[in-house]
Parts: sequence; C-alpha cells; structure tokens
Amino acid sequence: MTLSNHDHLTEHLKLVPAHRAIVRALEAKIYDGMELTRPVLDIGCGDGYFAQAALPVPLDAGIDPSPTALAECARLGIYRELKQAGGAEIPFPNASFATVVSNCVLEHIPAIDKTLREINRVLKPGGTFVGTMVTDQLSPLLGIPRWLRSVGLDSAALAYTTWFNRKAVHHNMLSLDEWSKKLCDAGLVVTRSQFYMGPETTRIFDFLHYYALPSLFVHVIFRRWLLWQDARNVALTAAMLRGVYNEPTPQNGACVFVTAVKK
Repeated sequence: MTLSNHDHLTEHLKLVPAHRAIVRALEAKIYDGMELTRPVLDIGCGDGYFAQAALPVPLDAGIDPSPTALAECARLGIYRELKQAGGAEIPFPNASFATVVSNCVLEHIPAIDKTLREINRVLKPGGTFVGTMVTDQLSPLLGIPRWLRSVGLDSAALAYTTWFNRKAVHHNMLSLDEWSKKLCDAGLVVTRSQFYMGPETTRIFDFLHYYALPSLFVHVIFRRWLLWQDARNVALTAAMLRGVYNEPTPQNGACVFVTAVKK
C-alpha cells in the first residue's frame, strides 16, 4: 500500500484525541508505502483505529487482552480474526505469520521477554517483526516536567513523570540498544530503526493530554472521540500541529520504530 503525500495528521485527528493523533500520525508516516507480507498478526490491536487509518487492511488477525477494545475493533471490520489474549501467550500455532506488528504495545507488557519469544515462535522462518516502542527518553522530554525543572522544581517534575508513567502503564522504557538486545535474545535481529517524537513534539504531546479532555466525555457517552468526524472539524488543530507533524527525523526521541527479522 502506498500513501505518498497522505495527510495522516488530519486522518488521525478525525478519529482520536490530539495527543494520540500526533503520535499515530508520525507512526503512520513511517509505515507509508511499507509492504506487510501476509499473513499479518497485530499484537495489541486495541480499538483498531490505528490499523484502520494507517495499515493495509484487512489484517489477518489481531489480539488484545481488553474485551471492550476488541468490541470496538470488531465493529470496524478490519481484522479477519480477533482473539482476546495477551502477548505472553499468543493463541496461534508455531510459524503462523509472515509478519507480526505491534504498535506502542511492548512498553505496557510486564512479561516482555516471554512476549518477544512468543512473537518469534509464531513468525515463519525469515518472518518480520514491525514495532514501535517508547524509549527511555520519554520522561526527560515531557513538557510539564521540563517546565518544572526550568523553575527549580525538580521534585515536582519527578513526581509528575512518575505519575504519568504509572497512569500510562509503562513497564518497559528502554534505550534503542536495550530494545535491540531484548529482540536479539528472543531470536529477532533488528534490520531498521528510526526515532520519532523528538523534544518539541514530546513537549507538545504532554500538554495536549489536557487539551483533549472534552473528547473523553464525548467518548464515554457516544463511543467515539469526535461527534463530527470531518476534516473541517479538526482543521484548526491540524494547522496548529502541522509543524511538529513535519518534524525532521530526530537523532533521539521518545519513541522508536524498528523492524527485525527472525533468525
């Protein structure tokens, strides 16, 4: 699938709150034009909105531990098969998939080493893992702690990052070298890596959580983040975020995209 010059920012702003949209839009740009060899398994498919907006659908299978998220995902009709499961026990036979994708999921899984071994198990020989993960740079780059540190409130900055990561359920925030080693130990050799979410984008991402609070109330009532999912409804927000959406690839970042091949 090729999406050259596709406006991922507007596409994601129509579907999810702004803080989530900027991350997903940057990820979608990286996926642009990438061929995913079938069959494809999505680990942690969630509500399915990222796959709907960024991946060549329908995908062959998706798993997620949340029944609520899977119910939303099923309504989109973009997976041929959905199963409720976590990554540490993938309910498919050995060598079932040519590609496994996992978008910003691995940082949330306590049993990370077992999960990576399971991904290796269900991949065919020579199969590819495609994933995005949070790095150890997220906490120091968040906007509110950076501001607190700038005025000498280091203790408050530490308290905020601790609260933020607990709320986000971040169990694994590793450097690229550490992620690469874990993948290698599980039998997966990294063939490509690319950072995204540089300092300015991560600063804005942090503040956008609070800008998006009204969307939460809409979602609770109507099960969608925007009542009117139209580009005109998000045009102002898209214009405000266009600069960070077009950020150059950073030398280091809060998140990293990797591809890895089964040994």
